[in-house]
Amino acid sequence: MHSGLKPWDVAASGLIIEKAGGKITTPTGRNWDVFQPDILASNSYLHEQILHLIQA
Repeated sequence: MHSGLKPWDVAASGLIIEKAGGKITTPTGRNWDVFQPDILASNSYLHEQILHLIQA
């Protein structure tokens, strides 16, 4: 998880993660877009579990 990132910091990596089957949301589980400074990226199998852990 990272926070305070700029769009140019994450645009290419976000595309690669999504094309590889990963999942990207905000740390609160909302839909992420390139202008959202907070990001949680993981594989699609563990993403919901990670969200649960960081929100607890």
